[in-house]
Amino acid sequence: VAALLIEAGGGPGTVSNTRIANVLRLAAVDRGVPGVDNSFGFGVVDALAAVQALSAATNTPPRSVIDSPGADLLILPNTPVTFQGNCVDAEGDQLFTFAWNFSGAAPPTTVQNPGDLSFPTSGVFPITFTCTDATGRVDLAPATRTITVNSPPESQITSPPADLTISVGTSVNFAGTCTDPDNTVPLTFLWNFGGGASPGTSVQQNPSGIV
Repeated sequence: VAALLIEAGGGPGTVSNTRIANVLRLAAVDRGVPGVDNSFGFGVVDALAAVQALSAATNTPPRSVIDSPGADLLILPNTPVTFQGNCVDAEGDQLFTFAWNFSGAAPPTTVQNPGDLSFPTSGVFPITFTCTDATGRVDLAPATRTITVNSPPESQITSPPADLTISVGTSVNFAGTCTDPDNTVPLTFLWNFGGGASPGTSVQQNPSGIV
């Protein structure tokens, strides 16, 4: 397909390698989740659409691509996330301006690769990356990622209320509570009793009769 594009563009040396590659990317048929992703890349090559894009006399907007993170993320508070992006343009390799928006988790920036950013508070943060080419054409469908910051739940044993010394073979009833700052329910439970207890574990919130 690249050879056909070179022919359509006027022969070897007429169209740059960068432009050939970018036209193939932009004309590809998307697969999977909308946009560029780590499973399908830009999609399936479409030779006819690529030739039409190469031959178009009008300046097309660039495509904004988030290289990192490669997918939406679910993270703990204060986890650093690396942000990197690039711009793909059918007209070739040119100067671009960049715009990142972090939904208030960090100040917006015009740096292409902002690097590591941390998210100190819980919430859902839609991230956008927008490219503008040298002629002022803006990508009207910016690349997006969603960063979900979820705090871990807190576990508390309510019964017994303190450490115990008991005779071998004595049963003990246990009870506990879990609270979640993000109210992400339902919660699941896991007790580990150790010391040869029977049973050794339980997934009940309030297990009883542990010997």
